[in-house]
Amino acid sequence: MGSKIWSAASALLLVGLVATNMVLQHRYHQAVSRIEYLQLSQAPTVGSTISNLSGTDINGARYVEDYSNRNDTSLLLVFSPACQYCQRNWPNWSRLVQEYSPSLNVVYADLSASVTSEYFKNFGVAVPSHLVKFNSLAAQEHSLFVTPTTLVVGPKGLVKYVHVGVLDDNMVEQIGQFLSEARSVK
Repeated sequence: MGSKIWSAASALLLVGLVATNMVLQHRYHQAVSRIEYLQLSQAPTVGSTISNLSGTDINGARYVEDYSNRNDTSLLLVFSPACQYCQRNWPNWSRLVQEYSPSLNVVYADLSASVTSEYFKNFGVAVPSHLVKFNSLAAQEHSLFVTPTTLVVGPKGLVKYVHVGVLDDNMVEQIGQFLSEARSVK
């Protein structure tokens, strides 16, 4: 008789634990969705302006990219070395840079402030001369919280295109159109 009670209590406890686990998983997924939404809503928006980006370069020296005085279009690539999606995005970014450089100003922004030259070598990318490593305050100042983020920044720092996440072929083509139009205006 005692073993039947013990078995019933164990079964009841197991059902309770499984139900609690399901509720916690649901709440976890809701929280992750809210965080992703908040991060996406904090990215720069088309029509906003970026005056300048400041931080340090790969060697730790102060670096400032002044968009407020630029009369050309720039490609701003926001990444973090630990971001797996950034790693998936490098082939797309490399394609854009190869196709539109050297006439294109390309700025690489590391949100973690931890990038090394080895990181770029892993993707077959030369260490960029326009690299800004942000600390968290600088990233917050520019509303750059999510990686990877791809921006097309026009004259005077006007944001013309923003994409958060991994680019697909259609997005690369769309960015290419923005860059082609900017090239033809020069």
